[in-house]
Amino acid sequence: CKFWEIAETEYTEKFTEQLALHVATLHKNGFINDTLDYGNVTMLAEIIDYEWVTAPGIKLFDGTYGLEISEERKEKEILYGAEVCLQLKAMLFEKYNLFDIYQKFVLAYGKINPQFVRENDEIKKILKRESFVL
Repeated sequence: CKFWEIAETEYTEKFTEQLALHVATLHKNGFINDTLDYGNVTMLAEIIDYEWVTAPGIKLFDGTYGLEISEERKEKEILYGAEVCLQLKAMLFEKYNLFDIYQKFVLAYGKINPQFVRENDEIKKILKRESFVL
């Protein structure tokens, strides 16, 4: 909280926004992280494990170029990011709801990738609470 100069009551909201912005930045630059979970994120919402991040034209440590970067993989990573935020709220004994967290995550993500959010049917379904499984 001191780092971000915020009150403790604002921490999980700020964390959600920052993680969403980091995921959106990766996606905007052609990267996908298939191992995004709470063990790969700092308390400042920094993504720290990049060994399985698919990057255009860059080989992974196993010598492959990773998996194809697709809309579905981006959708999945957005949901993973929201799950990290949900787990943080649970660990801090805060009230939480997956749909509310997902909505806040997507709102922040959309600041960097608005077109992806606007044109993605699966994201729209989750935001309308019609679905939560991709």
